[in-house]
Amino acid sequence: MNRARQVPDGSLYVALLVVLAVPLIVSLIALRSESWHPVLDLAMTELRVRDVGTSQTPLIGLPGRIGELPEQGSHPGPLSFWLLAPTYHLLGQSSYALEVGTVLIHLVVIAMALWVGRRLGGRTGMLLVAVVLAVAMRGYGTLLLIQPWNPYLPLLAWLLVLFATWAVVAGHHRWLVAVAAVGTLCAQTHISYLLLCIGMFMLAAGAVLLRTLRTPKDVGDGAGAGRRERWRSMAIAGGVGGLLWLPPVIQEFQGGEGNISRLVSYFTSPPEEPVGFGAGFRLLVRHLNVVDGFFGLIHGSRRFMAIGLDDTSARIPGILVGALWLVAVAVCFAGVGSYRLRSLHVVIAAALVLSLASMSRIFGTTLYYLT
Repeated sequence: MNRARQVPDGSLYVALLVVLAVPLIVSLIALRSESWHPVLDLAMTELRVRDVGTSQTPLIGLPGRIGELPEQGSHPGPLSFWLLAPTYHLLGQSSYALEVGTVLIHLVVIAMALWVGRRLGGRTGMLLVAVVLAVAMRGYGTLLLIQPWNPYLPLLAWLLVLFATWAVVAGHHRWLVAVAAVGTLCAQTHISYLLLCIGMFMLAAGAVLLRTLRTPKDVGDGAGAGRRERWRSMAIAGGVGGLLWLPPVIQEFQGGEGNISRLVSYFTSPPEEPVGFGAGFRLLVRHLNVVDGFFGLIHGSRRFMAIGLDDTSARIPGILVGALWLVAVAVCFAGVGSYRLRSLHVVIAAALVLSLASMSRIFGTTLYYLT
């Protein structure tokens, strides 16, 4: 493959990265003069980040609403603590350093997402990814994106998981490693992402495996090399995923009831009945309400969080959006759309189904960050 085609257009790539980075960097500059002392979950996050590299290095995530004290469970893994630790220690172990570390994680995610866009559609692909990221950042607001709170930290990373999965399904098998690594970050940081990321990885890995098995073994050098590269991508992705999930596995066997056992016990035998399919569907279509959600961004940010808090938001617009998408799917698969576009619809369908399944399993208070 021509090496020049693997490198995104430098000027456009840098320009888009800078434009998307500006709101986060400006927020950091503004907060530099403010005194901030974390409390509750954020205070616990700082304690856990401070422990990285010591004899108390965390092997599991932040304690959550999982069981009752003193047998409370935690979110699956420590990867977010480990990623925040270098910046935290380099900048003097200040609370502000946690915000800097959070922004750096988002900037890496943005850079990777733009690269995926380039691989999928060149300059147009980068622009489309940039638009999606810009809308998401406006919708969530910088207040959420600079906080190292575990429900917020994976917000942009989850979009990268979707972009990378799309790339894999469309034929770019090397991005399977990103699906495994970034999906692990999301799933370990907050358990609400666990089902979503497992599903996306299974879709991406299944696409690579199916494409590999369909390639005959006794083919020419070119196809044979492609087959070997796909096997290599699956092996690397599996190895990276296994390595990143090793800490919670180690904790599970350190004595007593491990966190994995607590999570399995709690979610297979919840203390309350889940909200069910009907409530999950209503939550889903509420988030598809582009009239209230997206047009509301014109006069204010953080609209996405506001919709999550507003259980009176109209559902009909969301249902109409879903219906229009189904029409687009039918037209695309009727032979009008390209393979790349069909791959996108497959990923969207999987994301919607997984989201519906996840929302339907919520029990207790339906907090906005669970939806």
